[in-house]
Amino acid sequence: PLDEVGDFCKENRIWFHVDGAHGASALLSQKYKYLLKGIEKADSLTWDAHKLMQTPTLCAALLFKDHTSIDTAFKQAEPKAALKNAFEQIQHLGRQKRFRDGFRNFERFMEQVSKFHKLRETDSVRQLIAEVATETFSGTEKQRQIVIESIASDTEIKAEYEKVCRQVRQDCYGQIAIVQIFRDKLLIGEMTFSEAVGCKTIGELLPGDYTLKLDSGRVIWQGNLSDKDLIWTEAFGTRKLDLAAETSGIKRLPVRQMSLLGGDMVLRTFAGIESGTIEVELIKRRGY
Repeated sequence: PLDEVGDFCKENRIWFHVDGAHGASALLSQKYKYLLKGIEKADSLTWDAHKLMQTPTLCAALLFKDHTSIDTAFKQAEPKAALKNAFEQIQHLGRQKRFRDGFRNFERFMEQVSKFHKLRETDSVRQLIAEVATETFSGTEKQRQIVIESIASDTEIKAEYEKVCRQVRQDCYGQIAIVQIFRDKLLIGEMTFSEAVGCKTIGELLPGDYTLKLDSGRVIWQGNLSDKDLIWTEAFGTRKLDLAAETSGIKRLPVRQMSLLGGDMVLRTFAGIESGTIEVELIKRRGY
């Protein structure tokens, strides 16, 4: 009964929270609100109107009798120290016989919270490792460097990262590696590497959003190739284009060059008069 629990909490200076996610809506009923007699003694109340009241969208509230209580909690000068002090007080009370059962339940709850947090944290770390290892990290270069430094600082995470890198290389260096090229999500060509090293090109490319994937589905590069990457006048202005370069064996300088898969693959773009070319070079790496 809420009445008696409320009185007990007040006498013992215990925060009285009522989880009314489902039942608190009964307060709006003249017929059934008597079932919640004593709820007015709660220090805080959870209420989810989208449950019993079936509102069409999420509608949840955490209500406080005295807003200064939560204000004080959020304005702690040192939140970590304040939280540590709170847990120490809970442990102290948990040693008392009357709170022992409740404290055991609290410990079980916190154990599950800790497991869930570690699971979520592990999933986030694995996602970052995969993005960095496959050169698909969408953050800035500075953010990428921070992630790499963080990976290097933790032995277990570093080992996981190196494992993923090895897997990426294995994907790339099978007997046959196929790189698929997509423009604006449409497959426009494939490059087949039958050896562990090689260089392939695909031409007549127009500006757009491009994605390079291995046939396993792993994305190895994704980004936009603009006029400045593929069209000569946009890339070099009035500089003369050597039209004989491609047929005479003279190697033109790339407009853009990107290292993929930790340096095991290189993507280059070359500008043309009306369209451009991309070149993918697979480089053999030793020592793994």
